[in-house]
Amino acid sequence: MQRLIREFQLYYRDRARMIFAPEVEKREFMFMGFDDVVRRYISFKSLDSLRTYMADIVPRHAYYSVGLYKRPEMRKMEQRGFEGAEVLFDIDATGLEGCSYDLYFCEECSHEQQKEMQRCPSCGSERIKKMDWLDEACIRAAKAEVKKLLKILREDFGLGNDGILVSYTGNRGFHVRILAKEFLKLGKEERAEIAGYISARGFDYEVFSSAGGYKFPKPDEGGWRGRFSRALISVLRENKMDEIARDIEEGKTIERGFMRKRRWILEKAVSRMKEEAATVDEAVTFDIQRLTRVPNSLHGKTGLRAMTLTYDELDEFDPFTDAVGLSDSPVKVRITRKVPRFSINGLVFGPYSRDEVLELPAYAAALIVLRERGKAEI
Repeated sequence: MQRLIREFQLYYRDRARMIFAPEVEKREFMFMGFDDVVRRYISFKSLDSLRTYMADIVPRHAYYSVGLYKRPEMRKMEQRGFEGAEVLFDIDATGLEGCSYDLYFCEECSHEQQKEMQRCPSCGSERIKKMDWLDEACIRAAKAEVKKLLKILREDFGLGNDGILVSYTGNRGFHVRILAKEFLKLGKEERAEIAGYISARGFDYEVFSSAGGYKFPKPDEGGWRGRFSRALISVLRENKMDEIARDIEEGKTIERGFMRKRRWILEKAVSRMKEEAATVDEAVTFDIQRLTRVPNSLHGKTGLRAMTLTYDELDEFDPFTDAVGLSDSPVKVRITRKVPRFSINGLVFGPYSRDEVLELPAYAAALIVLRERGKAEI
């Protein structure tokens, strides 16, 4: 690991000017070292002092607060002089379709396999570790959720490009922050409501029901009401119910019994509507003390850079080329767990099997070692 720590050190020394944090003097910073020591409640008066500090301590992970404070170094919230906090959305590809665990191994006997297991077939142990990998499928899945989120923030909240910031985390996901000043003072309850709205949580088509029948929104309405009606009309037309679809478009009331007997249509419409919802970690959004990664810091599980992106950059963004931060200096690696084939910096590596010893560029070696698939040898 010392070899990779030196690579991190060179990065923070030679590329210090890339490290950035807006309103740096109002942020709390937290760092985790390669020794697993956590340093919290740190503040800086300037970007230069932040850059010098990171070059000195060589963090494995570097974070700063979405909250803005008069005295960010204070441990107690009531002493900090809270000025507001950006609204943060966390999109992690883990669990999304197309991105899953690729390796399971027994911590008792080291048996490993790609197929999921609850109990080791070799020794019977239940000490099973699930391991994921970072690949193109994960990034595509996470990007798709970011685009859904941005669409909702624009259409339903009226936010423009200057009020939203998109960041790649350096690993399997993205952070999206609302920077608009009118959102800074929102409390936890309001932020929780926003997160629930983004995911269309709690949507119930029965709100459109009354004694007289179902009065659905017109399809040109904004928000989830309009999305639901458009989905409902689409499902009706697919099932040759064009007349009912036209009635909804014209704002007519649909006979109650008709819809009750065809509840499956309503359920399918809700399901289709929710395909436009974004998958976010709601616990992150309502937390005003949450931390996010320092832009252009290195991620301690991949060696890739955490990067801020414009909306136009998101489509073409490829972390396996754009976020490479480490050098191509050779690093000797002993493979300890199966490594799938992967591409980084325009080159293809792997697949590799346990006990292979290889000499790889530092950026490729880091991905293997930091994801616990190998060990760097001095």
